[in-house]
Amino acid sequence: MSEIKVNSVVNSTGDNDSGLDLSTNDQVIIKTANTTAVTVDSSQNVTCSADLTVDTSTLKVDSTNNRVGIGTASPIATLDVTGVIEADDKITIAYEAGSSDWELESTSGDDFTISRNGSQKLLIDGGTGNVTASAVVTASSTFVSNSVTPMSASSVASNPGTTAIWDGSGNLYKQSSSIRYKENIAEWTLTDAQLDAFVNLNPKLWDYIGQENGCAGFIAEDIESLGIQNDYNNSPLINYSNEGEPDSNRDFALIALQHKVIQRLENSLQEQQTLITALTARITALENGE
Repeated sequence: MSEIKVNSVVNSTGDNDSGLDLSTNDQVIIKTANTTAVTVDSSQNVTCSADLTVDTSTLKVDSTNNRVGIGTASPIATLDVTGVIEADDKITIAYEAGSSDWELESTSGDDFTISRNGSQKLLIDGGTGNVTASAVVTASSTFVSNSVTPMSASSVASNPGTTAIWDGSGNLYKQSSSIRYKENIAEWTLTDAQLDAFVNLNPKLWDYIGQENGCAGFIAEDIESLGIQNDYNNSPLINYSNEGEPDSNRDFALIALQHKVIQRLENSLQEQQTLITALTARITALENGE
């Protein structure tokens, strides 16, 4: 068996500053322009001194910015993935080493959970799509869901002293009576015909589709048919879906409408009382021969 022992292998032409450097024991060094590019040590560990590119964008290691890209040749974060990520178990996220861990996990039945330090905080049912939260949900904007079930809170807190409401469209929004959050305030003027239509509106009994829960109240389409509109050509009494269809009633607005009905009734009673008082005085005068 013959051996050729050399300290380096370089190009036979040119400046001879690129090639294999074998001068260090148990190491293979690839150099370009007389600079180490790749080192393979005795444990077969491979060290790259600059960027690593595999098939343009299949894998990209940006050594300048310390970033890794998968599916992208220009990663913009520590790990930048373009495409689908599939994990057989769970994904753990921590702000920094030693901090509390958040876990994203797909469990039995295709459920999806978000946990912290092993304690489940949010569950999305893979079959129904229902969302179960383990505590109060805080929101400052719109939260959209088809079904939300709090586990340990009967109401949703937005800020101290205020509440947030999940409407029939699945929207979560701040509910406050303070003038601090309002603009374009004006008197709500309604005609007798509109009030009469509301008084004559019949509440209904119903079951939600697929549920035997025997609910009672007003149908949103019936409320819209009253013809009561705001300045935006919608009914202020109901919420609309993204498609512009009546979706749910605004209970606080309906209470305000009921108050308008009571106000009209009170005014009518006062008018009748004034008339009765006048008639009583007139009868008394006639009895006294006046």
